Amino acid sequence: MAFTRAQVENMDEAKLRTDVLIPLFKAMKYQDVQLYHGLSGEQGKDIVMWKPDELRERVNYAVVAKKKSINGQVNGKGSAGEVFIQVRQTLGSTFRDSTTLESQKVDVCLVVTSSRITKEAHDSIDNMLRGTSGEARVMFIDGDKLWGLVEKYLPASAALQKLDDVGNHFETVSDHHRITAKVSGKNVVLSTEPKHPAAYRDEPLEFKMKLSFDKQPENQKALADVQQFLKAGAPVTLPNSVISSLEVPEILKPLLGDLTLAAIELGPRKLRNPVTATLRITATGDEPVVLEGIVLEGTVGEEQVTLQNSAQRIPWHFEFLVNTKTQDFGFSYDFTQSQNQNVAVHVRRWQLLNALSKGGLLEVTDAMTGLTFVSARFPTGVAPPPNQAELSLLQVVLSIQTMTKTPISIPLKSITNDEIVTALHTEGGIRTGIVIVRSASAFADVERRVADAIVSHSPDAGSYQIELSETSPVFVFGTEVPVGPRQTTVTGIRFSDAEKARLVQVLSEQPDEDNIRVNFEGEDGGLVATIRYLNWTPPVSDGA
Repeated sequence: MAFTRAQVENMDEAKLRTDVLIPLFKAMKYQDVQLYHGLSGEQGKDIVMWKPDELRERVNYAVVAKKKSINGQVNGKGSAGEVFIQVRQTLGSTFRDSTTLESQKVDVCLVVTSSRITKEAHDSIDNMLRGTSGEARVMFIDGDKLWGLVEKYLPASAALQKLDDVGNHFETVSDHHRITAKVSGKNVVLSTEPKHPAAYRDEPLEFKMKLSFDKQPENQKALADVQQFLKAGAPVTLPNSVISSLEVPEILKPLLGDLTLAAIELGPRKLRNPVTATLRITATGDEPVVLEGIVLEGTVGEEQVTLQNSAQRIPWHFEFLVNTKTQDFGFSYDFTQSQNQNVAVHVRRWQLLNALSKGGLLEVTDAMTGLTFVSARFPTGVAPPPNQAELSLLQVVLSIQTMTKTPISIPLKSITNDEIVTALHTEGGIRTGIVIVRSASAFADVERRVADAIVSHSPDAGSYQIELSETSPVFVFGTEVPVGPRQTTVTGIRFSDAEKARLVQVLSEQPDEDNIRVNFEGEDGGLVATIRYLNWTPPVSDGA
Protein backbone atom coordinates (compact mmCIF):
# COMPACT_ATOMS: atom_id res chain seq x y z
CA MET A 1 0.00 0.00 0.00
CA ALA A 2 1.40 3.39 -1.02
CA PHE A 3 0.60 6.68 0.72
CA THR A 4 1.68 10.31 0.78
CA ARG A 5 3.15 12.16 3.75
CA ALA A 6 -0.09 14.09 4.21
CA GLN A 7 -1.99 10.81 4.40
CA VAL A 8 0.42 9.50 7.04
CA GLU A 9 0.03 12.66 9.11
CA ASN A 10 -3.76 12.31 9.01
CA MET A 11 -3.88 8.60 9.93
CA ASP A 12 -5.20 7.50 13.29
CA GLU A 13 -2.86 5.44 15.47
CA ALA A 14 -4.40 2.12 14.41
CA LYS A 15 -3.73 2.74 10.70
CA LEU A 16 -0.33 4.25 11.50
CA ARG A 17 0.64 0.99 13.20
CA THR A 18 -0.77 -1.43 10.58
CA ASP A 19 -0.36 0.48 7.31
CA VAL A 20 2.93 2.32 7.89
CA LEU A 21 5.05 1.11 10.79
CA ILE A 22 4.72 -2.66 10.41
CA PRO A 23 5.46 -2.63 6.62
CA LEU A 24 8.30 -0.14 7.23
CA PHE A 25 10.04 -2.19 9.95
CA LYS A 26 9.68 -5.35 7.85
CA ALA A 27 11.33 -3.52 4.93
CA MET A 28 14.12 -2.47 7.35
CA LYS A 29 14.81 -6.20 7.97
CA TYR A 30 13.47 -6.34 11.50
CA GLN A 31 12.40 -9.90 12.31
CA ASP A 32 9.06 -11.22 13.53
CA VAL A 33 7.36 -7.81 13.43
CA GLN A 34 4.10 -8.20 15.40
CA LEU A 35 1.21 -5.94 16.30
CA TYR A 36 1.04 -6.12 20.11
CA HIS A 37 -1.43 -3.33 20.81
CA GLY A 38 -4.56 -4.57 22.55
CA LEU A 39 -3.13 -8.01 23.41
CA SER A 40 -2.98 -9.45 26.90
CA GLY A 41 0.22 -8.25 28.53
CA GLU A 42 0.60 -5.26 26.17
CA GLN A 43 1.89 -2.94 28.94
CA GLY A 44 2.61 -0.02 26.63
CA LYS A 45 3.97 -2.00 23.69
CA ASP A 46 2.25 -1.28 20.33
CA ILE A 47 4.64 -3.32 18.14
CA VAL A 48 7.37 -5.81 19.04
CA MET A 49 10.22 -7.14 16.87
CA TRP A 50 13.88 -8.02 16.97
CA LYS A 51 17.06 -7.64 14.97
CA PRO A 52 20.69 -8.70 15.39
CA ASP A 53 23.38 -6.05 15.75
CA GLU A 54 27.17 -6.14 15.47
CA LEU A 55 27.67 -7.66 18.92
CA ARG A 56 24.44 -9.47 19.77
CA GLU A 57 22.52 -12.14 17.90
CA ARG A 58 19.23 -10.67 19.02
CA VAL A 59 18.18 -7.19 20.15
CA ASN A 60 14.50 -6.91 21.11
CA TYR A 61 12.61 -3.75 20.20
CA ALA A 62 9.23 -2.43 21.27
CA VAL A 63 7.48 0.48 19.57
CA VAL A 64 5.35 3.14 21.25
CA ALA A 65 3.36 4.77 18.42
CA LYS A 66 1.72 8.19 18.65
CA LYS A 67 -0.29 10.21 16.15
CA LYS A 68 -0.11 13.60 17.87
CA SER A 69 2.86 15.77 18.73
CA ILE A 70 4.65 14.96 21.97
CA ASN A 71 5.16 18.02 24.17
CA GLY A 72 7.20 18.64 27.32
CA GLN A 73 4.28 18.79 29.75
CA VAL A 74 4.10 16.44 32.71
CA ASN A 75 0.44 15.49 32.36
CA GLY A 76 -2.15 15.21 29.62
CA LYS A 77 -2.65 13.58 26.24
CA GLY A 78 0.52 13.68 24.16
CA SER A 79 2.63 14.84 27.10
CA ALA A 80 6.14 13.70 27.97
CA GLY A 81 4.72 12.36 31.24
CA GLU A 82 2.23 10.12 29.41
CA VAL A 83 4.94 8.78 27.07
CA PHE A 84 7.35 8.20 30.00
CA ILE A 85 4.78 6.00 31.76
CA GLN A 86 4.26 3.96 28.57
CA VAL A 87 8.04 3.68 28.01
CA ARG A 88 8.63 2.57 31.61
CA GLN A 89 5.92 -0.10 31.27
CA THR A 90 7.43 -1.26 27.98
CA LEU A 91 11.00 -1.56 29.27
CA GLY A 92 9.87 -3.20 32.49
CA SER A 93 7.88 -5.99 30.87
CA THR A 94 8.43 -8.90 28.51
CA PHE A 95 6.74 -10.36 25.46
CA ARG A 96 6.53 -13.87 24.05
CA ASP A 97 8.37 -14.85 20.89
CA SER A 98 5.71 -15.89 18.37
CA THR A 99 7.78 -18.87 17.20
CA THR A 100 9.43 -20.29 20.33
CA LEU A 101 6.93 -18.82 22.84
CA GLU A 102 9.93 -17.91 25.00
CA SER A 103 9.65 -14.80 27.16
CA GLN A 104 11.70 -11.93 25.72
CA LYS A 105 12.87 -8.81 27.54
CA VAL A 106 12.65 -5.48 25.69
CA ASP A 107 16.14 -4.07 25.04
CA VAL A 108 15.25 -0.87 23.17
CA CYS A 109 12.07 1.21 23.05
CA LEU A 110 11.31 3.24 19.90
CA VAL A 111 9.00 6.22 20.45
CA VAL A 112 7.49 7.00 17.02
CA THR A 113 5.12 9.79 16.03
CA SER A 114 3.89 10.98 12.65
CA SER A 115 4.01 14.52 14.02
CA ARG A 116 6.55 16.48 16.16
CA ILE A 117 8.57 15.67 19.26
CA THR A 118 9.55 18.93 20.94
CA LYS A 119 13.02 19.49 22.46
CA GLU A 120 11.30 19.93 25.82
CA ALA A 121 9.72 16.48 25.44
CA HIS A 122 13.13 14.93 24.66
CA ASP A 123 14.73 16.55 27.67
CA SER A 124 11.82 15.76 30.00
CA ILE A 125 11.72 12.05 29.11
CA ASP A 126 15.53 11.76 29.32
CA ASN A 127 15.50 13.38 32.78
CA MET A 128 12.77 11.02 34.00
CA LEU A 129 14.75 8.00 32.76
CA ARG A 130 18.12 9.16 34.14
CA GLY A 131 19.39 6.84 36.82
CA THR A 132 16.84 4.13 35.95
CA SER A 133 17.22 0.90 34.04
CA GLY A 134 15.65 2.62 31.05
CA GLU A 135 18.41 5.20 30.63
CA ALA A 136 19.95 5.16 27.12
CA ARG A 137 17.47 2.52 25.95
CA VAL A 138 15.01 4.89 24.22
CA MET A 139 15.18 6.19 20.63
CA PHE A 140 12.92 8.90 19.20
CA ILE A 141 11.53 9.02 15.63
CA ASP A 142 9.52 12.13 14.78
CA GLY A 143 7.50 12.83 11.61
CA ASP A 144 10.48 14.10 9.59
CA LYS A 145 12.68 11.14 10.50
CA LEU A 146 9.78 8.73 9.93
CA TRP A 147 9.15 10.06 6.42
CA GLY A 148 12.88 9.85 5.69
CA LEU A 149 12.75 6.14 6.53
CA VAL A 150 9.63 5.73 4.35
CA GLU A 151 11.42 7.35 1.41
CA LYS A 152 14.39 5.03 1.86
CA TYR A 153 12.64 1.72 2.52
CA LEU A 154 9.16 2.09 0.96
CA PRO A 155 9.95 3.47 -2.52
CA ALA A 156 6.35 3.20 -3.80
CA SER A 157 5.20 5.69 -1.18
CA ALA A 158 8.17 7.92 -1.89
CA ALA A 159 7.29 7.91 -5.59
CA LEU A 160 3.65 8.65 -4.79
CA GLN A 161 4.71 11.60 -2.65
CA LYS A 162 6.86 12.94 -5.47
CA LEU A 163 3.92 12.63 -7.85
CA ASP A 164 1.74 14.45 -5.34
CA ASP A 165 4.33 17.22 -5.02
CA VAL A 166 4.65 17.50 -8.80
CA GLY A 167 0.87 17.53 -9.21
CA ASN A 168 0.52 20.34 -6.68
CA HIS A 169 3.23 22.33 -8.44
CA PHE A 170 1.76 21.75 -11.90
CA GLU A 171 -1.66 22.86 -10.64
CA THR A 172 -0.36 26.17 -9.29
CA VAL A 173 2.01 27.33 -12.07
CA SER A 174 -0.72 29.58 -13.48
CA ASP A 175 -4.14 30.96 -12.59
CA HIS A 176 -5.37 30.07 -16.08
CA HIS A 177 -3.63 26.82 -17.09
CA ARG A 178 -2.46 23.62 -15.45
CA ILE A 179 0.30 21.32 -16.61
CA THR A 180 -0.24 17.58 -16.89
CA ALA A 181 2.42 14.91 -17.21
CA LYS A 182 2.28 11.40 -18.63
CA VAL A 183 5.09 8.86 -18.58
CA SER A 184 5.53 7.10 -21.91
CA GLY A 185 8.39 4.61 -21.82
CA LYS A 186 11.48 6.59 -20.88
CA ASN A 187 9.90 9.88 -21.93
CA VAL A 188 7.75 12.31 -19.97
CA VAL A 189 4.97 13.97 -21.98
CA LEU A 190 4.04 17.44 -20.69
CA SER A 191 0.72 19.01 -21.73
CA THR A 192 -1.31 22.07 -20.80
CA GLU A 193 -5.00 22.23 -19.94
CA PRO A 194 -7.17 25.34 -19.50
CA LYS A 195 -8.63 25.88 -16.02
CA HIS A 196 -11.59 27.88 -17.32
CA PRO A 197 -13.19 28.72 -20.70
CA ALA A 198 -11.43 32.10 -21.01
CA ALA A 199 -7.97 30.74 -20.18
CA TYR A 200 -6.45 31.21 -23.65
CA ARG A 201 -7.86 34.74 -23.87
CA ASP A 202 -6.50 35.75 -20.47
CA GLU A 203 -3.14 34.03 -20.89
CA PRO A 204 -2.32 32.98 -24.47
CA LEU A 205 0.16 30.11 -24.77
CA GLU A 206 2.45 30.81 -27.70
CA PHE A 207 4.95 28.33 -29.09
CA LYS A 208 7.40 29.89 -31.52
CA MET A 209 9.45 27.46 -33.55
CA LYS A 210 11.39 27.15 -36.76
CA LEU A 211 10.99 23.87 -38.60
CA SER A 212 13.24 22.34 -41.23
CA PHE A 213 12.30 19.25 -43.26
CA ASP A 214 15.02 17.39 -45.14
CA LYS A 215 14.45 14.45 -47.49
CA GLN A 216 14.58 11.78 -44.78
CA PRO A 217 11.36 9.67 -44.87
CA GLU A 218 10.46 10.36 -41.23
CA ASN A 219 10.88 14.11 -41.73
CA GLN A 220 8.84 14.08 -44.94
CA LYS A 221 6.09 12.27 -43.01
CA ALA A 222 6.29 15.00 -40.36
CA LEU A 223 5.88 17.61 -43.12
CA ALA A 224 2.73 15.86 -44.40
CA ASP A 225 1.39 15.69 -40.84
CA VAL A 226 1.99 19.42 -40.36
CA GLN A 227 0.11 20.16 -43.58
CA GLN A 228 -2.80 18.02 -42.36
CA PHE A 229 -2.68 19.80 -38.99
CA LEU A 230 -3.03 23.16 -40.72
CA LYS A 231 -5.70 21.89 -43.10
CA ALA A 232 -7.92 19.88 -40.74
CA GLY A 233 -6.67 20.48 -37.20
CA ALA A 234 -5.53 16.84 -36.84
CA PRO A 235 -2.87 16.16 -34.16
CA VAL A 236 0.77 16.12 -35.22
CA THR A 237 3.99 14.92 -33.57
CA LEU A 238 7.11 16.86 -34.53
CA PRO A 239 10.35 14.93 -33.89
CA ASN A 240 13.36 16.80 -32.56
CA SER A 241 15.06 16.35 -35.94
CA VAL A 242 12.79 18.92 -37.65
CA ILE A 243 12.88 21.55 -34.87
CA SER A 244 15.57 24.14 -35.62
CA SER A 245 14.60 26.54 -32.82
CA LEU A 246 11.92 26.66 -30.16
CA GLU A 247 10.50 29.22 -27.75
CA VAL A 248 7.92 27.93 -25.26
CA PRO A 249 5.40 29.78 -23.03
CA GLU A 250 6.69 31.17 -19.74
CA ILE A 251 4.89 28.57 -17.60
CA LEU A 252 6.87 25.77 -19.30
CA LYS A 253 10.33 27.35 -19.26
CA PRO A 254 11.21 26.46 -15.63
CA LEU A 255 10.20 22.85 -16.25
CA LEU A 256 12.18 22.22 -19.41
CA GLY A 257 15.55 23.56 -18.23
CA ASP A 258 18.33 21.46 -19.68
CA LEU A 259 16.06 18.54 -20.57
CA THR A 260 16.52 16.93 -23.96
CA LEU A 261 13.46 17.54 -26.11
CA ALA A 262 12.36 14.35 -27.89
CA ALA A 263 9.33 15.70 -29.74
CA ILE A 264 6.50 18.22 -29.66
CA GLU A 265 2.89 17.12 -30.00
CA LEU A 266 0.46 19.71 -31.35
CA GLY A 267 -3.31 19.49 -31.51
CA PRO A 268 -5.84 18.44 -32.19
CA ARG A 269 -7.07 22.00 -32.74
CA LYS A 270 -10.38 21.66 -30.94
CA LEU A 271 -13.48 23.77 -30.92
CA ARG A 272 -13.23 25.99 -27.85
CA ASN A 273 -16.66 24.90 -26.58
CA PRO A 274 -18.81 21.88 -27.52
CA VAL A 275 -22.01 22.62 -29.44
CA THR A 276 -25.32 21.18 -28.26
CA ALA A 277 -27.23 20.50 -31.45
CA THR A 278 -30.51 19.18 -32.81
CA LEU A 279 -30.20 16.69 -35.67
CA ARG A 280 -33.06 16.43 -38.17
CA ILE A 281 -33.13 13.76 -40.90
CA THR A 282 -35.98 14.05 -43.38
CA ALA A 283 -36.31 11.16 -45.82
CA THR A 284 -38.10 11.81 -49.07
CA GLY A 285 -41.86 11.65 -48.45
CA ASP A 286 -41.55 10.89 -44.70
CA GLU A 287 -41.87 12.79 -41.46
CA PRO A 288 -38.51 14.01 -40.08
CA VAL A 289 -36.61 12.01 -37.48
CA VAL A 290 -35.36 14.42 -34.80
CA LEU A 291 -32.56 13.83 -32.28
CA GLU A 292 -32.10 16.49 -29.62
CA GLY A 293 -29.22 17.01 -27.21
CA ILE A 294 -26.43 15.89 -29.55
CA VAL A 295 -23.22 17.32 -28.02
CA LEU A 296 -20.71 17.91 -30.80
CA GLU A 297 -17.01 18.36 -30.22
CA GLY A 298 -14.71 19.08 -33.09
CA THR A 299 -11.39 19.90 -34.67
CA VAL A 300 -10.90 22.99 -36.81
CA GLY A 301 -8.42 23.56 -39.60
CA GLU A 302 -7.97 26.15 -42.31
CA GLU A 303 -9.98 24.04 -44.78
CA GLN A 304 -11.88 21.38 -42.85
CA VAL A 305 -14.08 21.19 -39.76
CA THR A 306 -14.79 17.81 -38.15
CA LEU A 307 -17.67 17.50 -35.69
CA GLN A 308 -18.48 14.35 -33.73
CA ASN A 309 -20.25 13.19 -30.56
CA SER A 310 -18.28 10.00 -29.85
CA ALA A 311 -17.77 11.04 -26.21
CA GLN A 312 -21.51 10.98 -25.53
CA ARG A 313 -22.86 7.89 -23.79
CA ILE A 314 -25.82 7.49 -26.13
CA PRO A 315 -26.64 4.79 -28.73
CA TRP A 316 -26.10 6.98 -31.81
CA HIS A 317 -22.86 8.63 -32.80
CA PHE A 318 -22.20 10.82 -35.84
CA GLU A 319 -19.16 12.40 -37.46
CA PHE A 320 -19.58 15.32 -39.86
CA LEU A 321 -16.84 16.61 -42.18
CA VAL A 322 -17.30 20.06 -43.74
CA ASN A 323 -14.85 21.56 -46.22
CA THR A 324 -15.05 25.30 -45.57
CA LYS A 325 -13.56 26.14 -48.98
CA THR A 326 -15.58 23.89 -51.29
CA GLN A 327 -18.60 23.42 -48.97
CA ASP A 328 -18.34 19.67 -49.59
CA PHE A 329 -20.01 17.64 -46.85
CA GLY A 330 -19.74 14.07 -45.64
CA PHE A 331 -20.83 12.13 -42.61
CA SER A 332 -20.67 8.70 -41.00
CA TYR A 333 -22.68 7.08 -38.23
CA ASP A 334 -22.51 4.32 -35.62
CA PHE A 335 -25.75 3.16 -34.01
CA THR A 336 -24.34 0.89 -31.34
CA GLN A 337 -26.54 -1.95 -30.14
CA SER A 338 -26.01 -3.40 -26.70
CA GLN A 339 -27.73 -6.04 -24.63
CA ASN A 340 -31.12 -5.11 -23.17
CA GLN A 341 -31.56 -1.64 -24.65
CA ASN A 342 -35.00 -0.12 -24.16
CA VAL A 343 -37.56 -0.67 -26.91
CA ALA A 344 -37.77 3.10 -27.52
CA VAL A 345 -34.07 3.07 -28.46
CA HIS A 346 -34.69 0.24 -30.94
CA VAL A 347 -37.62 2.11 -32.51
CA ARG A 348 -35.54 5.28 -32.89
CA ARG A 349 -32.64 3.29 -34.40
CA TRP A 350 -35.05 1.74 -36.91
CA GLN A 351 -36.40 5.19 -37.80
CA LEU A 352 -32.89 6.55 -38.34
CA LEU A 353 -31.84 3.62 -40.53
CA ASN A 354 -35.07 3.85 -42.51
CA ALA A 355 -34.53 7.56 -43.17
CA LEU A 356 -30.87 7.11 -44.13
CA SER A 357 -31.76 4.27 -46.51
CA LYS A 358 -34.16 6.44 -48.54
CA GLY A 359 -32.10 9.58 -49.09
CA GLY A 360 -33.19 13.06 -48.15
CA LEU A 361 -32.11 16.12 -46.17
CA LEU A 362 -29.85 16.24 -43.09
CA GLU A 363 -29.83 19.38 -40.93
CA VAL A 364 -27.80 20.19 -37.82
CA THR A 365 -29.00 23.16 -35.76
CA ASP A 366 -27.38 24.89 -32.79
CA ALA A 367 -29.82 24.35 -29.92
CA MET A 368 -28.81 27.63 -28.24
CA THR A 369 -29.09 30.00 -31.21
CA GLY A 370 -31.48 28.11 -33.46
CA LEU A 371 -29.06 28.61 -36.37
CA THR A 372 -28.61 25.72 -38.81
CA PHE A 373 -24.91 25.25 -39.58
CA VAL A 374 -25.21 22.03 -41.62
CA SER A 375 -27.86 21.50 -44.29
CA ALA A 376 -27.09 18.94 -46.97
CA ARG A 377 -28.86 16.34 -49.06
CA PHE A 378 -27.73 12.73 -48.97
CA PRO A 379 -28.36 9.92 -51.49
CA THR A 380 -30.29 6.69 -51.06
CA GLY A 381 -28.48 3.70 -49.63
CA VAL A 382 -26.48 5.47 -46.93
CA ALA A 383 -27.90 2.77 -44.63
CA PRO A 384 -29.42 -0.61 -45.52
CA PRO A 385 -33.24 -0.61 -45.40
CA PRO A 386 -34.46 -2.10 -42.10
CA ASN A 387 -37.00 -4.91 -41.79
CA GLN A 388 -40.58 -3.59 -41.80
CA ALA A 389 -41.91 -6.53 -39.77
CA GLU A 390 -39.34 -5.73 -37.08
CA LEU A 391 -40.65 -2.18 -36.85
CA SER A 392 -44.24 -3.40 -36.48
CA LEU A 393 -43.25 -5.62 -33.55
CA LEU A 394 -41.16 -2.88 -31.93
CA GLN A 395 -44.07 -0.45 -32.16
CA VAL A 396 -46.36 -3.01 -30.49
CA VAL A 397 -43.90 -3.40 -27.60
CA LEU A 398 -43.44 0.37 -27.37
CA SER A 399 -47.23 0.72 -27.11
CA ILE A 400 -47.24 -1.75 -24.18
CA GLN A 401 -44.46 0.23 -22.48
CA THR A 402 -46.35 3.51 -22.93
CA MET A 403 -49.73 2.21 -21.73
CA THR A 404 -48.38 0.36 -18.68
CA LYS A 405 -45.51 2.78 -17.88
CA THR A 406 -43.27 -0.30 -17.60
CA PRO A 407 -39.78 -0.06 -19.18
CA ILE A 408 -39.25 -2.98 -21.57
CA SER A 409 -35.85 -3.99 -22.92
CA ILE A 410 -35.20 -6.00 -26.07
CA PRO A 411 -32.53 -8.73 -25.75
CA LEU A 412 -29.97 -9.25 -28.51
CA LYS A 413 -31.14 -12.69 -29.62
CA SER A 414 -33.44 -14.37 -32.09
CA ILE A 415 -37.08 -13.61 -31.32
CA THR A 416 -39.35 -16.64 -31.02
CA ASN A 417 -42.86 -16.95 -32.43
CA ASP A 418 -44.25 -17.35 -28.89
CA GLU A 419 -42.66 -14.01 -27.89
CA ILE A 420 -44.26 -12.30 -30.89
CA VAL A 421 -47.71 -13.78 -30.15
CA THR A 422 -47.47 -12.80 -26.46
CA ALA A 423 -46.58 -9.21 -27.38
CA LEU A 424 -49.44 -8.92 -29.90
CA HIS A 425 -52.06 -10.39 -27.54
CA THR A 426 -50.87 -8.31 -24.57
CA GLU A 427 -50.93 -5.05 -26.51
CA GLY A 428 -54.42 -5.74 -27.85
CA GLY A 429 -55.76 -6.68 -24.42
CA ILE A 430 -54.33 -3.61 -22.70
CA ARG A 431 -55.60 -1.30 -25.45
CA THR A 432 -59.15 -2.71 -25.94
CA GLY A 433 -59.80 -4.92 -22.90
CA ILE A 434 -60.57 -7.99 -25.03
CA VAL A 435 -58.62 -10.29 -27.32
CA ILE A 436 -60.10 -12.97 -29.58
CA VAL A 437 -57.76 -15.77 -30.60
CA ARG A 438 -58.53 -18.49 -33.15
CA SER A 439 -56.61 -21.74 -33.23
CA ALA A 440 -56.87 -25.32 -34.49
CA SER A 441 -55.70 -26.78 -31.16
CA ALA A 442 -54.61 -25.69 -27.73
CA PHE A 443 -53.94 -26.88 -24.19
CA ALA A 444 -54.75 -25.62 -20.71
CA ASP A 445 -54.28 -26.54 -17.06
CA VAL A 446 -57.77 -26.95 -15.58
CA GLU A 447 -59.21 -27.82 -12.19
CA ARG A 448 -59.84 -31.48 -11.46
CA ARG A 449 -63.62 -31.03 -11.55
CA VAL A 450 -63.36 -29.63 -15.09
CA ALA A 451 -61.29 -32.63 -16.18
CA ASP A 452 -63.95 -34.95 -14.68
CA ALA A 453 -66.65 -33.12 -16.65
CA ILE A 454 -64.65 -33.46 -19.87
CA VAL A 455 -64.34 -37.21 -19.42
CA SER A 456 -68.09 -37.57 -18.89
CA HIS A 457 -69.01 -35.22 -21.75
CA SER A 458 -70.98 -36.92 -24.52
CA PRO A 459 -70.23 -36.02 -28.15
CA ASP A 460 -74.00 -35.92 -28.72
CA ALA A 461 -74.20 -32.87 -26.44
CA GLY A 462 -72.37 -30.75 -29.04
CA SER A 463 -69.20 -28.73 -28.69
CA TYR A 464 -67.62 -28.10 -25.33
CA GLN A 465 -66.89 -24.74 -23.68
CA ILE A 466 -64.33 -23.97 -20.97
CA GLU A 467 -64.09 -20.94 -18.67
CA LEU A 468 -60.60 -20.20 -17.36
CA SER A 469 -59.49 -17.59 -14.81
CA GLU A 470 -55.90 -16.36 -14.96
CA THR A 471 -53.96 -14.20 -12.52
CA SER A 472 -50.45 -15.29 -13.47
CA PRO A 473 -48.09 -12.52 -14.63
CA VAL A 474 -47.47 -11.83 -18.32
CA PHE A 475 -43.88 -11.44 -19.49
CA VAL A 476 -42.97 -9.49 -22.62
CA PHE A 477 -39.36 -10.22 -23.59
CA GLY A 478 -38.56 -11.10 -20.00
CA THR A 479 -40.22 -8.04 -18.45
CA GLU A 480 -43.26 -8.57 -16.23
CA VAL A 481 -46.13 -6.42 -17.48
CA PRO A 482 -49.01 -5.52 -15.11
CA VAL A 483 -52.19 -6.64 -16.92
CA GLY A 484 -54.28 -7.84 -13.96
CA PRO A 485 -56.69 -10.84 -13.90
CA ARG A 486 -58.09 -12.28 -17.13
CA GLN A 487 -61.18 -14.39 -17.87
CA THR A 488 -60.83 -16.70 -20.88
CA THR A 489 -63.76 -18.40 -22.61
CA VAL A 490 -62.84 -21.13 -25.09
CA THR A 491 -65.62 -22.35 -27.42
CA GLY A 492 -65.83 -24.86 -30.27
CA ILE A 493 -63.86 -27.52 -28.35
CA ARG A 494 -63.75 -31.16 -29.37
CA PHE A 495 -61.98 -33.89 -27.37
CA SER A 496 -60.65 -36.94 -29.16
CA ASP A 497 -61.22 -40.41 -27.75
CA ALA A 498 -57.49 -40.72 -27.22
CA GLU A 499 -57.41 -37.54 -25.12
CA LYS A 500 -60.35 -38.73 -23.01
CA ALA A 501 -58.62 -42.06 -22.41
CA ARG A 502 -55.45 -40.23 -21.36
CA LEU A 503 -57.42 -38.05 -18.94
CA VAL A 504 -59.09 -41.10 -17.38
CA GLN A 505 -55.65 -42.59 -16.75
CA VAL A 506 -54.25 -39.33 -15.31
CA LEU A 507 -57.21 -38.88 -12.98
CA SER A 508 -56.84 -42.45 -11.78
CA GLU A 509 -53.07 -42.33 -11.26
CA GLN A 510 -52.99 -38.84 -9.70
CA PRO A 511 -55.93 -38.72 -7.27
CA ASP A 512 -54.44 -35.79 -5.29
CA GLU A 513 -53.55 -33.57 -8.26
CA ASP A 514 -55.72 -30.42 -8.41
CA ASN A 515 -54.58 -29.09 -11.81
CA ILE A 516 -54.72 -31.31 -14.88
CA ARG A 517 -53.19 -30.56 -18.30
CA VAL A 518 -55.85 -30.90 -21.04
CA ASN A 519 -55.24 -30.98 -24.81
CA PHE A 520 -58.17 -30.05 -27.04
CA GLU A 521 -58.92 -29.53 -30.69
CA GLY A 522 -61.36 -27.29 -32.51
CA GLU A 523 -64.36 -28.32 -34.48
CA ASP A 524 -64.60 -27.43 -38.15
CA GLY A 525 -64.60 -23.73 -37.36
CA GLY A 526 -61.64 -24.09 -34.99
CA LEU A 527 -61.22 -22.98 -31.40
CA VAL A 528 -62.24 -19.48 -30.41
CA ALA A 529 -60.69 -18.08 -27.20
CA THR A 530 -62.07 -14.79 -25.91
CA ILE A 531 -59.78 -13.21 -23.31
CA ARG A 532 -61.26 -10.41 -21.21
CA TYR A 533 -59.00 -8.16 -19.14
CA LEU A 534 -61.06 -7.64 -16.00
CA ASN A 535 -59.29 -4.49 -14.78
CA TRP A 536 -59.55 -2.74 -18.14
CA THR A 537 -61.26 0.63 -18.30
CA PRO A 538 -61.89 2.60 -21.48
CA PRO A 539 -59.45 5.46 -22.04
CA VAL A 540 -60.72 8.95 -21.23
CA SER A 541 -60.79 11.18 -24.29
CA ASP A 542 -59.32 14.67 -24.15
CA GLY A 543 -62.74 16.21 -24.63
CA ALA A 544 -64.39 14.33 -21.72
